[in-house]
Amino acid sequence: MDASAQPPPGFLNETQNYLTICMALPPNINSQGFRNGVKAALEKYALPSQLLLLALVSFTYLLCCLLVKFGVSRFTTNLLAGFILGPIGFGRCELFKKLILTIFTQQSTDVLTTFAYMMFLFLNGVKMDVGLVRRTGRKATCVGVLASLFPIMLAGVMTIFLSNKWDLGFDKKMALLQLAVTHSFTAFPVIVLLLNDLKIINSELGRLAVSAATVSELFSISLAGLSLLFRVPILHKSIFSAMRDGALILVFVLVAVFIFLPAMHWVVRQTPERSPVKDDYIYAMFIGALVSGLVTHKLDQTLLLGPFIFGLAVPSGSPLASGLQKVFDYYISEVLMVVFVVVCAAKSDPNRIEYKNPEIQAAIIILAVTIMGKFVGALIPSLYSRLPLKDSVALALIMCCKGVVETASYTFALDFTVINGHLHSLTMIVILFTSSVVPLLVQLLYDPLRKYAGYKQRNMESIKTGEDFRVLMCIQRPSNTSCVVNFLNAVCPTSDYPLDVYVLQLIEMIGRATPTLISHEFQTKTLENCPSYAEPIIHAFAEFQREYLGAAMSHIYTAISPFGVMDEDICTLALDKLTHLLILPFHVQWQINNDAEVEYESLPMRTLNNIVVDRAPCSVGIFVCRGLLRSSDPFRDSHVSYSVALVFLGGDNDREALAFTERLMNVPTISVTIIHFIHSDNISIPGCNGMLDSEVLKAIKQRGRAEGAVSYVEKRVKDGGETTLILRSLANKYDLFVVGRHTEESPVTESLQRWMEYKELGIIGDLLASEDFNSKCSVLTLQKQIRR
Repeated sequence: MDASAQPPPGFLNETQNYLTICMALPPNINSQGFRNGVKAALEKYALPSQLLLLALVSFTYLLCCLLVKFGVSRFTTNLLAGFILGPIGFGRCELFKKLILTIFTQQSTDVLTTFAYMMFLFLNGVKMDVGLVRRTGRKATCVGVLASLFPIMLAGVMTIFLSNKWDLGFDKKMALLQLAVTHSFTAFPVIVLLLNDLKIINSELGRLAVSAATVSELFSISLAGLSLLFRVPILHKSIFSAMRDGALILVFVLVAVFIFLPAMHWVVRQTPERSPVKDDYIYAMFIGALVSGLVTHKLDQTLLLGPFIFGLAVPSGSPLASGLQKVFDYYISEVLMVVFVVVCAAKSDPNRIEYKNPEIQAAIIILAVTIMGKFVGALIPSLYSRLPLKDSVALALIMCCKGVVETASYTFALDFTVINGHLHSLTMIVILFTSSVVPLLVQLLYDPLRKYAGYKQRNMESIKTGEDFRVLMCIQRPSNTSCVVNFLNAVCPTSDYPLDVYVLQLIEMIGRATPTLISHEFQTKTLENCPSYAEPIIHAFAEFQREYLGAAMSHIYTAISPFGVMDEDICTLALDKLTHLLILPFHVQWQINNDAEVEYESLPMRTLNNIVVDRAPCSVGIFVCRGLLRSSDPFRDSHVSYSVALVFLGGDNDREALAFTERLMNVPTISVTIIHFIHSDNISIPGCNGMLDSEVLKAIKQRGRAEGAVSYVEKRVKDGGETTLILRSLANKYDLFVVGRHTEESPVTESLQRWMEYKELGIIGDLLASEDFNSKCSVLTLQKQIRR
């Protein structure tokens, strides 16, 4: 070895001294000395222990990757990781036992986890819509109240009975009562997390569960606050102290409502539309959450109450709430709360539970009675309100689910010696059981897609003359509105062919926990009362409706949901409004004046399109806008010409595209051309009904010869290469291509499937919409309703 490559003299000694100082290890390190030195360093220095804690907790991500494929929730995997890192897992090994116990019992760990849970409650208060309580119906209110009140009554009676039977002391009686009360409540964050994992949060059952959980959460907070106030005269023998603290808490709530809330609305007004809130306001909210915790702690309440109330004062869904979520949500939910759950589970030791102990036996009975009472308390009002039996059972199971809030409550009770380690371990097992079993049972009982079963035929081929053509148009960005309106102008509604259009604006949910579907009836509202994000759409479609003098009606809606579950809003609206056609925007938008430049691209929108194409209860289309379509309204300009080409291969989807194109043939200013691709050797296309295709084409040809409303062209090709060449030669001759969705390769599209990038458009639609096609023509890909 070259001497120049060796470290300079004294380098190793200096390095060893540096590490010795950092880790507080003895200079002469041996195996026993190393373990003792590490333990001493972790006990003396908080930072190394917390870094090692984060390293150990990263184990849960590994476990999540393995179990999430089997439908196990993130919370359950975190809980399992805590058990594995605790006394029943790695704690059995002497090498790790002292190390793990030192980390999980250190005061700095308790500070970190308390801070994590405090900020978690603050963010959930920000996301929670208190106004939902005013809009909650009788059904959700009854479910929310009874699901908390009924188990508390049963468990309270059972606690008194068992305490007297087994002669349990006052402390044990209070511990059992703590278990009963905590397990009786329904935590809003737990229910929202469960519904998000099941992807049913904006389904009918999900919305009912969210409303009931909101009522139950506020009811539980009120009871918890009263219990803390009653605790003061018991402990301090002073009724005056209880009344004083109660008055001060009421003052804090009034300050949040009449000072904090208007101040936050002022911040929202100072923020330009579609612009982020200034960082100064975000940091001020963060400091306010910490100060509010200190205030409630000084008022003999839990320090967790203040941040939650302060979070409720933040307008949900506002730019301020969105900014708080973007800055803090990932770090708190995906990092700190993972640490929190793992630490809570690691503090339990199920092996040491003494099941013959009367206290443990009483706790098991009380927990069982509480769960059954909660189930019955949610089931009875659901059945009374004529909810189907399976849905009622699923709702009752959802209300019985436990998660991070109950884990925190029991762990804090352990830290304050309200309950002992045996009861804490028992409750952790119960929480693990419910969080694992409830999602599986709900999935078996409730299928949000079953409402589409047996749905009658709703497609364009089934429309009769004079019947309203019902279309649901989805808009992702307000800038798409002009393109959509011009597209509807091309349909040109008349008294013989009326149009009923439902416009649904899609907004990703940020800064709130509950999805919302808003109806904007602009015929009865002034624009000043409408949200700013809806004004451009309302203006455009109000003008569109006036121009067609009763031949067209428009209804504006806004869906605020996560993109992962927004298909439920779209399909449910299409189902309720009996639409014949549902049109989705393509996830790529090109610049109007330069079709080579992409203005924006939304991958979540593409995922949404794929889901809706598979689940839509009617015919569905994807509209690719490559520029502002020219208006074809004959009442405004009789000289405007608009060219439409229908690419016809054969099959159900192509006949549906033909039915749509037939409506355009009634407009004198629109020229329609049907391009029929036929294999040169007359090889039939798989899955196509050649006889039915021939009949509909024959009727179109006869109409073309009689009225001159349509041109028919046959193109014989050998493979997909010739099809591509023909379409490229025709690309700039038309304003709009209408195609049926073909995902399977056929003789006329041979070798094209391997180059298909967007399956949701089909082979031909993908070719016409590709960036390499060098055309400004828009594309509409249609798929006929899939009967289930």
